[in-house]
Amino acid sequence: MDRVLNQRIERGMTRVRDTPDLGKDGLSEPMQSVYDDIERTLRVPFVNFIFRTLANFPDYFVPAWQALSPHLRQVACERAGDRLRSLAAHEITVEPLAKDILSMEDQSAIVAFTDAIHYVLPKLLLTVTAFDKQASGDFLFSPVPTTGDAALLPYGIAQGTGKLPLLDPADADARLRSLFQDIQDQHGHPGVASYYRGLGQYPVFLGQVWQEVRRHIDTDSYRQRKQSVLTLAESLADRELVRHAPAPMAAAPEAVREILAVFRTRLIPDLLLDVTLIQAMLGDPQAAAYSRFSISD
Repeated sequence: MDRVLNQRIERGMTRVRDTPDLGKDGLSEPMQSVYDDIERTLRVPFVNFIFRTLANFPDYFVPAWQALSPHLRQVACERAGDRLRSLAAHEITVEPLAKDILSMEDQSAIVAFTDAIHYVLPKLLLTVTAFDKQASGDFLFSPVPTTGDAALLPYGIAQGTGKLPLLDPADADARLRSLFQDIQDQHGHPGVASYYRGLGQYPVFLGQVWQEVRRHIDTDSYRQRKQSVLTLAESLADRELVRHAPAPMAAAPEAVREILAVFRTRLIPDLLLDVTLIQAMLGDPQAAAYSRFSISD
């Protein structure tokens, strides 16, 4: 990682911490429509942290999203996400979860939420990589006619996906705040990822899965898989998104470039690897390589 990128990430860490996290409530009607489009395009019942942050820069974000979203709906992009998901699960081994720590109802809610996050994370990595490449000009724009599969995914939230209310770390008790802080510190993140905030509703479960995820983070296997995922995401985002999107897109302010660098290199790939490990704990390592919501055949 070069010096300029490291400096951009360092500034971006502060930027992400200081930028409001914009939920749908209180947004203008046009931005609410963008949020609705994000959910239906990505087929999940929530708007992820990357978009809730970029919504603070509507002059950049709205045209950038509108340029990429039609390509995110293509089956070819779904297949690209499948490849990233499979790579994130390559040769992982995890300790099984203790039994009977959850009721059947709670387990069903956690599984639906985890399955939805696991499904969307590769697409988020493709999206933020494409945004970042467009914002930096780090590509040669040469519109390529679609020669592969231009079939479209269903436009709407996939049946069986779920969401959980996100717990504000400030509202957590002392034990859970300590757990959130450890998650943040181990990853060097500017805040607690939305997925973990959702699992904060089930602190016993969160504590157990985090204990297992934590022992993987500072390992060669984790670092190598992360680098492989980042490299593949760059190639796939260029092929399936950047070269097809209209150019030039709206110019990105430096603040946006700093935010994109953090999500592209830290928040999204780290969470993809973490959730893959948790999927393996909920099912098995082979199942963690796939998503039941993917439509790529």
